[in-house]
Amino acid sequence: MRTEEAKVTLGVEEVKLIDKKLRTKIIKIEKPLIILEEKTIFSTGHKVKVVDADDFEKLGKIIKDFREDKKTLIQQLTIMEDILEDKKNYIHQLEIEKERLKETTSGGRLGRIKNIL
Repeated sequence: MRTEEAKVTLGVEEVKLIDKKLRTKIIKIEKPLIILEEKTIFSTGHKVKVVDADDFEKLGKIIKDFREDKKTLIQQLTIMEDILEDKKNYIHQLEIEKERLKETTSGGRLGRIKNIL
């Protein structure tokens, strides 16, 4: 974002109106003007949006808050990913233990049945 400071001054525009009876009426219209320095970063044809200094500071604060929130969310996301990975490992260990218990119990039953026969 390119920025440049400039002060607003009032300029007067004169409009001459001539009616049917050739009477002239001059209307003066005051318009705010933004006068830039000679060495400006803008040139003819650039589209420029004007923002009040207070609003510009508010926008900067909002952007700063968004960046801080983004950092916080990224930290929370990594913590949650670690927790999820731990839970997956825990579930995997439980499944392995369950399969091991099934093998030992079924093998023990088969051995007893064979001994009985």
